[in-house]
Amino acid sequence: MDLRTEFPGIAGFSRRNVFYMREFYLLYQDQPKVQPLVAQVAWTHNLIILQRCKDPLEREFYLRMTRKFGWSKNVLIHQIENQSYEKSLLGQTNFEGNSRRSTRDNRAQRSCNQVKKPRNLPYFAPFALFAVE
Repeated sequence: MDLRTEFPGIAGFSRRNVFYMREFYLLYQDQPKVQPLVAQVAWTHNLIILQRCKDPLEREFYLRMTRKFGWSKNVLIHQIENQSYEKSLLGQTNFEGNSRRSTRDNRAQRSCNQVKKPRNLPYFAPFALFAVE
């Protein structure tokens, strides 16, 4: 069946585009969380993400960022080539400081703050009034 004869006046049914449509469908059919994002991003952006990102979480990241910041096609390509996804993962940490000493100091400060707050230690509540500042 030739789609061009079935749908006259509608463009975009080249062999390559039909292949992309199939791949697109197979990729996102079982991801209901991502489907609304895909619908809010232009086809060109979706193709770029489809071709350049193999990890599902990476694809979702770039879909969200494209929608949030309104990235153009060139900006999206630049962000992918610049490995923004990987850099965002590397930037995530559970520590407040970068050095071992600042982490130790922060941990000690948080411990002192916890002892000073009577609501965190209800069984010490009568003694919390005597906490030294």
